[in-house]
Amino acid sequence: MYAADLKSLIRYDFKNERFQKAYAWLRTQDLKKLAVGDYTIEENNVIAHVQAYMTKPIEQCTFEAHDQFFDIQYLVSGQERFGICARDGLTVSKKEEQNDTILYQAPAIYGSLILDPGDFIVVSPEEAHAPHGAADQPMEVLKIVIKVRI
Repeated sequence: MYAADLKSLIRYDFKNERFQKAYAWLRTQDLKKLAVGDYTIEENNVIAHVQAYMTKPIEQCTFEAHDQFFDIQYLVSGQERFGICARDGLTVSKKEEQNDTILYQAPAIYGSLILDPGDFIVVSPEEAHAPHGAADQPMEVLKIVIKVRI
């Protein structure tokens, strides 16, 4: 699974060396056995965050975006509803510059997709996303978010 708009496709190379390192790391790890925590793939440029959490109603999820990194969000187990929209025009509720995160008020209209085990989505800096959503009912999820520096 892959989603992008044409502007992002022209601006970024989604198959560059950093992305290739991220994809190779996903292919070569025993993903179900990784401990929750952070894994450096390329110092300061490609970092994997292994996360375990309970999903929640999508209306309770916070939209966020990043200026310096792409997200590759890969679902290892469980199921998740993933909200996504363009960040242009959204209202900022909080900036967390130390971890490159901008939080937004939820937009009136946005799309979402269901991530099943083995699915991933690449989110560009131009997109806001709301992870952690329950697809049907809350459930435990194991997910890997790989940050890839622009």
